[in-house]
Amino acid sequence: MAWYFAVKKAGSHFGVPDPAPSVRVRFDPGKLLTARERSPGHLSAGQVAADDGLLVHSSATDVLIWPDQLWRVGDLEDPVRVAPSAEWVRCQAFTVLAAEPAWLVAGPHGSAVEQVIAAARSLTPAQVAALAGQPVPEEEALLTRALWQRWSAGHRSGSPVGCGLVTLYQAVERAARHADPGLFAWDEDDGREVLADPAWQRAHATANGAALAFGAPDILTAWQNAQLAGPWVNVFGRPQEST
Repeated sequence: MAWYFAVKKAGSHFGVPDPAPSVRVRFDPGKLLTARERSPGHLSAGQVAADDGLLVHSSATDVLIWPDQLWRVGDLEDPVRVAPSAEWVRCQAFTVLAAEPAWLVAGPHGSAVEQVIAAARSLTPAQVAALAGQPVPEEEALLTRALWQRWSAGHRSGSPVGCGLVTLYQAVERAARHADPGLFAWDEDDGREVLADPAWQRAHATANGAALAFGAPDILTAWQNAQLAGPWVNVFGRPQEST
């Protein structure tokens, strides 16, 4: 069975040495303790628990952050499954089998999702205006609801495109803040600033629909996917097929 190990940036993990094909990576408690010292509120800042170790997932789509590097690993040493239903374990060491494309965290069609995210990261006011000016598909809300209902029928949690939707929203937020911090307003319920501009909200909704249609094409029909992704395609075109 293959497992997946995600790295947000080089060196930002609790193992040594850094992953590379055929390398044996071992948990380094010292690196974990150093990280905890930088978070004074951590309850176990000065100790390592028996279930601490290297976090690996049984499915790439269970990875919660969009990584800079994704590795397929095996030969886990002393794996501990913290909860019976958990799709991840912590282990003391593993062997790196191969590098995988980061977009695999969004599923087999994750390359298309990655391209939507990349475009969202660099959204300009002109592109947002173009997206906001697209006709809203009459069935958009129904299609999105149907997609999630069909997905939820066979899955306890998560998303059809893994952490792709969360990453996409973060990308739109960053682009909006770069364009104009005044696009945000304080949300009393969430206790934080949220994107409040209607045009940018519409741009996000359009990108969200495209990511779902491109990244999970087997849930809806081809016609329904075309409807959901249409406004995005009219402005940015279709993603290139991954090779």
